[in-house]
Amino acid sequence: MFKEMLNYLQNHYDLSNTIVLSNSDGGSGYEPEVFQELTLGCKQHEHFLDRYHLNRKIRERMYFCPQELLNKMMVAVKNIQKMT
Repeated sequence: MFKEMLNYLQNHYDLSNTIVLSNSDGGSGYEPEVFQELTLGCKQHEHFLDRYHLNRKIRERMYFCPQELLNKMMVAVKNIQKMT
């Protein structure tokens, strides 16, 4: 199944200008290395393991934003997580 996914992605998508975000619990078959291989050739790949790391990355990337905007982003992410 993995090889089929990899072939599909490589044959149907040009990821050279794409930043890919992936997320998993790090369980067997879902290690960051697996996602790294699936995203070969992309502009940038960021893999998150859990909510803690996601929230930390949001704070890092939005360091220049007003606190109000950061708070809105955190609430939006929390609401999306509740929906999934």
